[in-house]
Amino acid sequence: MLFVTALPENLNERSKLLEIEEEQKRLIDAIGSFEATGGEPKIVIEFLDTASLAEISEALRKHQHDIVHISGHGSYQKQVKQGVLHLEDEDGNHREVLGGELGETLRQHQCVKLLILSACETAMAGNGVVEQLAEFGLPSIVAMRFSVTDDGAKVFTTALYAALSKGETLTHALAAARESLWQYLLEQRRLDPHRPHLAEWFTPVVYLNQYTEALVNPKEKYVLPEDFTPAAIFSKPKIPA
Repeated sequence: MLFVTALPENLNERSKLLEIEEEQKRLIDAIGSFEATGGEPKIVIEFLDTASLAEISEALRKHQHDIVHISGHGSYQKQVKQGVLHLEDEDGNHREVLGGELGETLRQHQCVKLLILSACETAMAGNGVVEQLAEFGLPSIVAMRFSVTDDGAKVFTTALYAALSKGETLTHALAAARESLWQYLLEQRRLDPHRPHLAEWFTPVVYLNQYTEALVNPKEKYVLPEDFTPAAIFSKPKIPA
């Protein structure tokens, strides 16, 4: 899996609340138990330092990732009826990227089976980011209709990758993740009934090619590339007995 966190250097301070370290920690907390720490690897993660299209393309060329997970900002520009992702250029500065530009980049790498856009309004209808991407024939895309809270994103990510690592189909994995968000909502309402809580379970949606089945074949042996770097920072050390 290629994990891309977009935090442009020149984005305004309010937007910088989305910190790279916090996003990576969230992913580690969510799927650390499924990472390749000996035995048969389930999920192998590469963190990308710069969220530019060129860097994404180079990482896919080198390591043939099955999943691309982009965490950052998205928006739907009502005045021009167009969705954009807020990624970076090669210098780390803010760059608005259309779904079509990302689609053209990913189209060159047939290894990509799943694109996850953990960014606001990427699944908005009316020439949104996902609608632009759909023209490029990606097997499957998970995106967000609206915004999602940090806690909600962690609940969703944990459940989604837990199901995928067991070889579930994407539709079943998404259903499980949305159910987890629903149960999380019920628990929050029980703990604090006097405060409003967002019903985030309907925010994530999936766009799935009708010919795509399970994204993971549990019977197929995976061989970790020898030049795969960097090693995941949450690999469990071998402690002598």
